[in-house]
Amino acid sequence: MRRSLALATIVTLLPLAALGCGGARPAAPTTPPPAADAPAGGAPPIATIGDKAEHVCQSEDDAAVAHFNRGVDRFDQGDAAAAIDAYKAAIAIDADYCDAIDNLALIYRREGRLDEAIALYERSLAIAPHNQFAWQNVGVAYRMRGRHADAMRAYRQLAALSPANPEGWFGVAQMALMAHQAAEARDAARRAEALYVAAGSPLVDDARLLLGFAAIALADWPTVRATLEPQYAKLASDAEVNLALGKAYLEPDALDRAKARQYLQRARDLGATVTDALWQRAR
Repeated sequence: MRRSLALATIVTLLPLAALGCGGARPAAPTTPPPAADAPAGGAPPIATIGDKAEHVCQSEDDAAVAHFNRGVDRFDQGDAAAAIDAYKAAIAIDADYCDAIDNLALIYRREGRLDEAIALYERSLAIAPHNQFAWQNVGVAYRMRGRHADAMRAYRQLAALSPANPEGWFGVAQMALMAHQAAEARDAARRAEALYVAAGSPLVDDARLLLGFAAIALADWPTVRATLEPQYAKLASDAEVNLALGKAYLEPDALDRAKARQYLQRARDLGATVTDALWQRAR
């Protein structure tokens, strides 16, 4: 059984400049955390035979399977054009071979051919609505295409189909932040964090960043300290992160005026507005 490229865990973080909140709510950070384009270590287990992933809808046609396997090999060798031809040949023989459809869609997505990728994923899901890998990857494609409501729908469906898969919850957190739904983002990011921890995945840090950004919008200063400060090296040039950490160290449960002044001064230097009242509290 050959591994399907569509089984790869796709985690591409959105540009956080898009998460700015309106009104009096604090803006979300403008520095994007590092993004990973699968496969991600520690991803939740999938059905396997030995070390190879099972197909979602295995073709019974030997010729289609041979083309599929050739597509996997060509892609592994860096020949995307040959892989595309092989997957197309497999699909021409077996129109319901959703693994070949998914893999072709993944190549198109990586090449920026988003509309073609989305059409293929939607075709795959019409064949196999339980295909969590297609839901995961179409969510990425929808988000990249700017179809945010569709992306949220896909990620919620993934979370419903596979509650133990952190990618659904992570995607929900991303899209909820973009929609200024901080409470939902917080809850989904916590689920993703717990699942990444259980899987021993390094992607737990990305989930904690999303949790921290939601905490800024919710003025949850203990969570801001716990999630953003440990990763400050990634965020040092973000004015809003510095402003949030400055505020966080003026709270009674962790009052540290010297540390607050350092963050607030950094926020000022980066262009954030630090009110006189806030600065006086840090003196």
